[in-house]
Amino acid sequence: MTEPAKEKDRFTCPHPACGTYAVQRETGLLWQPTNTQAWIQGWAAHCCTACDEPILWRQVGEDWVMAYPRGIIGEPAEQDMPGDVRAIYEEAQAVAAVSRRSAAALLRLALQMLVDHLVPGRGDINSKIGKLVENGLRPQTQQAMDVLRVVGNNAVHPGQIDVDDDLMLLPGLFRLINVVVDQMISIPSHAQALFDSLPQQARDQVARRDSTTATN
Repeated sequence: MTEPAKEKDRFTCPHPACGTYAVQRETGLLWQPTNTQAWIQGWAAHCCTACDEPILWRQVGEDWVMAYPRGIIGEPAEQDMPGDVRAIYEEAQAVAAVSRRSAAALLRLALQMLVDHLVPGRGDINSKIGKLVENGLRPQTQQAMDVLRVVGNNAVHPGQIDVDDDLMLLPGLFRLINVVVDQMISIPSHAQALFDSLPQQARDQVARRDSTTATN
């Protein structure tokens, strides 16, 4: 698959009914209020030569973002992501092409729900991340959580971070949620399942080793 981009003249058509790698004719958008015509600034278009459907682009800063058809931003949710967290994650994907700030705020909510899953009970997200650090949370995972927390907060409160200015930031946030799920849920779960599959004798040897280490 060749990803669509405004500067390309050939790419895979993003329309689900097409999906053909084809020549894309680039044009602008015309506005005709009366008997005059004018190019609409900040917008451009391609027309797929395979299906004859339009692809519309909106300029954001110096970059061009596909506005139609609306693509999905962010990688698929990690398989072991809790169901309620996954629902918010996928809602963030659904709105990301329309409002990046809304998507970032929803990912902040998804992180809150994920942290509540990992550390049940009362407490704000910052203090719960602190408890995870006390229990041996990997520094890289802590950093991922703090990036999601800070950027998500800035999405709904004026700050120095603007997800509309950095087009790579939001896809990175989706990735970080998956990293946290992988490191905090998937890896421990898979490791435990593999350990449980060992012969009982081998598990008993590990238990004796660990009890000896704990008493020394």
